[in-house]
Amino acid sequence: MSQRIGRRSSRIIEKTRFSRSFTLVQEAAGSRSSAGIWVPGATTETTLTGSIQPTTDRERLQLPEGERSSESITVYFKTTDKDAIRPLKVGSSPVDSDIIEVDSLQYAVRAVTGWFDFGHLNAICVKLEGQDG
Repeated sequence: MSQRIGRRSSRIIEKTRFSRSFTLVQEAAGSRSSAGIWVPGATTETTLTGSIQPTTDRERLQLPEGERSSESITVYFKTTDKDAIRPLKVGSSPVDSDIIEVDSLQYAVRAVTGWFDFGHLNAICVKLEGQDG
C-alpha cells in the first residue's frame, strides 16, 4: 500500500461518520493444571472504535486461498502506539485467532498490517461459519 493510501485511510478513521464501535475478543494462552487437565486462558473483551469496510479484492489476496471467497471485512483501528492494544492474534482457525464482533456477528482475524506512521493498523477478518446475518 502506498503512503497516499495510508494517509487517506487515516483520515477516514478520524471522521466520526465512518467510525463505529465493535468488540475485540482476545483469549490468553491456556495451560495445563497439575493434574494434566487443559485450562483455557482468560477471555478479555475490549470495546474499540474504528472504521469497518468491505474487504477489497486486493486485500483478499492476503487471505488463505480457501477463504478468499468467504464473507470478510477490513477493520481500521486508530492508534499510533504499537502497544496500545495487545497484538492481534492471527491464526488459521477460529480457535487460534482473535475475534472481532460487529452487529452480533463474529469475524476471525486473518491478516494484520500496521500503519503506525499514519496512525492506524488494519485487520482483515473472515466471518465465522454458522451465523445468520
